[in-house]
Amino acid sequence: MFINLLLNAVESMNGEGTLRVSGTAHTRSKTSRHIIVIEDSGKGIPDTLRDRIFDPFFTQGKAQGVGLGLFVAQRIATQQGGTIRVQDSQHLNGEHLNGAALVVTLPLTCPKNIAESDHAFIDR
Repeated sequence: MFINLLLNAVESMNGEGTLRVSGTAHTRSKTSRHIIVIEDSGKGIPDTLRDRIFDPFFTQGKAQGVGLGLFVAQRIATQQGGTIRVQDSQHLNGEHLNGAALVVTLPLTCPKNIAESDHAFIDR
């Protein structure tokens, strides 16, 4: 899942720029979770496309790939009881990257009984 998100961020920067990965664990609530943020200094994701980036075969201005990376990443996150959402990159220590941020939220513990039919790579 994370390799797909990282590759997507690197591609959006056309080989140069800043990639920032951060993570925190929230353990003081009923829904303890990890939050991992992958941010880049690429061109960002326009608001008009944000609802579609997790659709299978959706690509926008890419030289390579078939548009399955974010789709597969979201399926894996969902299978594990998590989510992926997109937002603009945030200020961190005075630096704003002006690109996209993908925020992955995962439970601290994985679901115990994942049926084979729920596997991320099985078509339904």
